[in-house]
Amino acid sequence: MSSNQEEVISVNNVSKCFHIYDKPLDRLKQIVGDCFGRRYYKEFWALKDVSFNIKRGEVVGILGQNGAGKSTLLQLICGILTPTSGSISKSGRIAALLELGTGFNPEFTGEENVFLYASILGLSQKEIQSKYQTIIDFADIGDFIKQPVKTYSSGMYVRLAFSVAVHIDPEILIVDEALAVGDMFFQAKCMEKMKSLRGKASILFVSHSLASIKQFCQRAILLEHGKVVMDGDVKSVTEYYETKAHQQFSHAAIISDEIIAERVKAQRVKHEVIKENAAFQKQAALFRSGTGEARFINLELYGNGELKNSIKLGEKIKLVLTAAFYHDIPEGGLIGYNIRNKHGVDIIGCNIFNKGQTLPAMKAGEVLEFEFNFLNILAPGEYTISIGLKPAAHQPLFFDVVKIARVFSVPDLINNYVPGVVSVENEITYKVHEA
Repeated sequence: MSSNQEEVISVNNVSKCFHIYDKPLDRLKQIVGDCFGRRYYKEFWALKDVSFNIKRGEVVGILGQNGAGKSTLLQLICGILTPTSGSISKSGRIAALLELGTGFNPEFTGEENVFLYASILGLSQKEIQSKYQTIIDFADIGDFIKQPVKTYSSGMYVRLAFSVAVHIDPEILIVDEALAVGDMFFQAKCMEKMKSLRGKASILFVSHSLASIKQFCQRAILLEHGKVVMDGDVKSVTEYYETKAHQQFSHAAIISDEIIAERVKAQRVKHEVIKENAAFQKQAALFRSGTGEARFINLELYGNGELKNSIKLGEKIKLVLTAAFYHDIPEGGLIGYNIRNKHGVDIIGCNIFNKGQTLPAMKAGEVLEFEFNFLNILAPGEYTISIGLKPAAHQPLFFDVVKIARVFSVPDLINNYVPGVVSVENEITYKVHEA
């Protein structure tokens, strides 16, 4: 097996159970109760039968809501916890940046902790000395390196901990949301450093920022209630996760498909007049969530006035969104779109609330058609359009969300190079100053 296919982490049918006691006294009772088969605790299974493998050089995002088992999984991989059942095998030096406070002795200075942590990870004193200046330069905490870690702010702690973790040549790097406390400049610096490790180290990355997961990871694993529910390419997993999140927000208010079908049938003639699109509905059904009180029934994409699936850089785009309403809806709703690249990262988007507008009051049976017009500034590539319709700006509930409503491309033409994700018109002037 070639080195780039070597498995460095293998998680095999791992489960982890915690004992939950109602009162501290119950812990003492359990010591005696064990002799008689009595139980004074409740079982909480943080992980259930989890299995996956990580290959050398892979960058994998771990997704899931709070309580899904993400942190428990990483602690098991690091050896901080032991599994109740199953096994975990690892190959290579692991550097981990877990929850704040893990890894350093608060009474030691930053300098002492650098040497302590690096020596625990297997580096010799000579190796640590050779990397020390690079570590403290990257952390950039100044004279605090000579102060006890207990005096550090959360941001300073993360700066130093991350710097040690990435500079000791790890073969496996584990980062669990700790970067969220850093400032924007340091977060960007950390992401660039981790990108430089791709292909050299296997990286497990936990973040609640889907944008970071999409940009940084090749693969994602989704946990729900301690189980792996999806493991695949990052785009597919994040889109599934987003759709599930919308469904959970709107679950209590969802109108049954039977009721929606009856309303659609009763208003079919009106909808056909404004060209309800069967192909669009088939596509939307795969990626749709929401309460169903109103739903998109068509999307049309124009480039320079023509219906197109390929739109050149610089062409005028017209996006027409059509929605049918099945309830009386008061004024105040909004409608909008996002355009994403092939990695699932949002590139551009707009909703009417951003432009100081809201939807008018709508009656059951009415159909709304909305146009968005803008210049195509997208770099050559493939893109998807996500659309949403909701009752108000500042609430999570949606009438309808279609995560992939349309796919289109921007062709790569001669003299069409874009040094980034979008092309922005620039007015360029210059001056020559005499020496």
